[in-house]
Amino acid sequence: MAFRGDRVKANTKASGQTPRRRHRRSSIVKEKLSVLSFKSDPNASNIILTEIVLLPKFSEVPAPDRTALFIRKLEQCSAVNPIGTDMAPAVAQAMDIKRRTLEDIVDYINQTRSVFKDSTVLATLIRMVAANIFRPLPKPTADLEIFDPEEDEPKLEQNWPVLQLVYDIFLRFIISPEIDPKVAKKHIDSRFVTQMIALFDSEDPRERDYLKTALHWLYAKLMAYRAFIRRTMNATMYHFTHHSMRFSGISEFLEIYGSIINGFALPLKPEHLNFLHKTLMPLHRVDVITHFHVQLSYCVTQFIEKDTHLIEPIVKALLRYWPITSSPKAVLFLNELEDLLELTPPAEFSRILDPVLTLLGQCVSSTHFHIAERALTLINNNEVVAAHIASTYERAIPILFHPLCYNTKTHWNQTILSYTFNALKTLMGLDATLFNQCAEQFKGVIEDDSASVVHKQEKWDALSLIAAGKDPELAALAAERASLAPKFVPRFPMQSKAREEVESSEPELDTDSEEEEAVVKSPSPRSPHLKMRRKSVLPTQNQRVTVALDSYIPIAQRE
Repeated sequence: MAFRGDRVKANTKASGQTPRRRHRRSSIVKEKLSVLSFKSDPNASNIILTEIVLLPKFSEVPAPDRTALFIRKLEQCSAVNPIGTDMAPAVAQAMDIKRRTLEDIVDYINQTRSVFKDSTVLATLIRMVAANIFRPLPKPTADLEIFDPEEDEPKLEQNWPVLQLVYDIFLRFIISPEIDPKVAKKHIDSRFVTQMIALFDSEDPRERDYLKTALHWLYAKLMAYRAFIRRTMNATMYHFTHHSMRFSGISEFLEIYGSIINGFALPLKPEHLNFLHKTLMPLHRVDVITHFHVQLSYCVTQFIEKDTHLIEPIVKALLRYWPITSSPKAVLFLNELEDLLELTPPAEFSRILDPVLTLLGQCVSSTHFHIAERALTLINNNEVVAAHIASTYERAIPILFHPLCYNTKTHWNQTILSYTFNALKTLMGLDATLFNQCAEQFKGVIEDDSASVVHKQEKWDALSLIAAGKDPELAALAAERASLAPKFVPRFPMQSKAREEVESSEPELDTDSEEEEAVVKSPSPRSPHLKMRRKSVLPTQNQRVTVALDSYIPIAQRE
């Protein structure tokens, strides 16, 4: 057993003689000088508590004997036992005695000076902390995507009254000014730090809060472990982002990193830039970003406050991970974008003007109310986007004009329409001549879109004539479907221009694939020669048009 062996070593050093080797027994071993009786489990690293006796309080013993009593109490609290609802009365009584002993230790540390001067006390205290807090964590009860911290109750630790006292003792040890970092480094090794970081996966927020404070103090005091702590947290977050998507302590990690980034020296080291681009920004891609977005946004803004030249790669990375189908996540990204633009100088904003304003134009046309409202609020903000647009209106007005005008014709919400008209009024006040030019271009785009719709209808009519030569009823059905088909109105002029280029490269007689498949899938009941085929084996669009053209016979040449 660990503590028995340490005591034997201490007695060997004191007497200078090697004690006789005793046979190991499976029964309970009772020591002469100890009031603690425990049993060792060969398959476990901890000690299972079976019997414990309450030691006297520190106020009841003379001052010279209190250090020895302190060590005995720490050794007594090093024994742990599994906690459950079916605990035996003796085990429950032993745990109550252990809790009272830990409370006595906390009072003794608060009232006594130079408690941690003895190296034996330090070694025993670290062993006691490790034996109690390092344990297998229970299986998670629910996924992070389902768990809501505002409505759902987290799974709390059953043995928290004892664990809280152990964490209190450990925190008093770390923050004590009596501790020499060189001496503490001898007792707290890299394995201890690794196991401590792994405990951040606990579902109990109270334990994670204690761990956050303790790790922060360790980072501040043990300078030799700073790089190791950063690498370990970095690896944990990287594994969370790209592999597991399951870890409870990401928000606490980011809180610690927020203060760490604030202390980075300039110029930033490659290690810190690599953390920003490879670990911090990819955290935006996870689905459970709502659990730690506030802390993540703070860390990103800390980097920009250190070096404003990082705004361009940060904004481009944010746009790369921009959500397409998650509306709450898009609102969070818009809030973060506003925080970033507040810290952006005009010279840096000119580099990201085109992608940022294009994205805002797309968000303005969103049918989701919160996304459109947040984007329009950001555009109308005189301290953020509006201030930058005033200095670069020659490039900003052509980008924002078309989405805003489309929004006035297509959006369903009256509040969004009023915000849109306010934004257009702001743009018109910047440069009325350029605004009128954009209005003329917008009219031309609308006319082109209308002509494109008419051109598509003509193509469909021509294809209906081809089908009429084979089956009149099929041609009638196709004409009916063409008349009921909705007319597509493009939302952005760039999409309209792209469709024109695609249509110019297609054959003269072309049609929409969905309408053609409807014709093929719905044959006339009077034409049994037309056989139905599965969708997976249907010919492609170009093949159908080519076959129709080859089989087409002009009406004048028919018999």
